[in-house]
Amino acid sequence: MLLSLSLLTVLSGTAVYAQVGADRVAVTGLVTDPTGAAVPDAAITLVNQDTGVKTVVATDGAGNFTTPGIIQGKYTLQVSKEGFKAISQPDL
Repeated sequence: MLLSLSLLTVLSGTAVYAQVGADRVAVTGLVTDPTGAAVPDAAITLVNQDTGVKTVVATDGAGNFTTPGIIQGKYTLQVSKEGFKAISQPDL
């Protein structure tokens, strides 16, 4: 049986966007499982919906992640880890 990931960043609206330049932001979030436990080493992929450019980072041991500066725009956020159901959230 696969557990599904809870993506705190998307589901509870606690994403943090830090401006790192005139046209760039960083996205920070936390990935937890349904029990609230942190999910380390989950793959976080942000896909720019206009250009198709992908930014990929991984969660740390506490389930946290921060992207490098990305160009502002509309993105699809994907979260995956072996043994868990992947999540995809468009239009961020």
